Amino acid sequence: MSYWINKIVDGVASPVGVCLMLVAASLAAGMLRRRQCAMAASALAFIWLWFWGTNGAVRIFAQPLDACETVAVADLPEADAVLILGGGMTVNAHYGVAEMYSAADRVWQGARVYRAGKARRVVLTGAGTLDSTVPLLVDLGVPQAAISIYDTPRNTEEEAGRIKEEFGPGAKIILVTSAWHMRRALLLFRRAGLDVVPCAADYDMSLNQGLPLDYKDFRPAADALLRNSMAFKEWIANFGYRLLRR
Repeated sequence: MSYWINKIVDGVASPVGVCLMLVAASLAAGMLRRRQCAMAASALAFIWLWFWGTNGAVRIFAQPLDACETVAVADLPEADAVLILGGGMTVNAHYGVAEMYSAADRVWQGARVYRAGKARRVVLTGAGTLDSTVPLLVDLGVPQAAISIYDTPRNTEEEAGRIKEEFGPGAKIILVTSAWHMRRALLLFRRAGLDVVPCAADYDMSLNQGLPLDYKDFRPAADALLRNSMAFKEWIANFGYRLLRR
């Protein structure tokens, strides 16, 4: 049930989802001949989508997610396994080749942890990892015999439950995921009773950190809307899981 609740919330509670609801409200007000209400809803939808499509919003709402708890590879303790959460790697169904997106940094980081001798097992989650992530890990020096795949969990909460089931409560796991996702991942894995050491990668939300503000920060851009949408989801999910406290 929680999986479907998460999916519904993801679809509705997002910058684009809220914008569409405002547009729908504007249309409904227009049909009811509430002209002022319709105009107000339309204006709010325009301002809302413009704001979330800017790098200025990324600086305010998305960038803080990258300031997460993490440990450098050299300082990591030895663990039962290094876990690389799914995301960033997939297989192009049309061409049959692997595709690496920004979160593929996770795979590189996981390989670094293994090659540093911090764990003997590398555990992967997510669909399509056998044909995408595994070949990359092997190219990066991880033996295929050391890799395990758990591709049935559908979200981070289910991944935490699966790892607990496999390794048992209290197992020490080095967790590799994107920096912007680390807070929620740590919350769920520690709540599952695992001894988790965070090792973040993919600092995608802080690309503008340290750069001075300029006019481009107030101009809508597709990549800014994407990052803000991801951050929107993370903040809501963090709040939701902490509110439920289960």
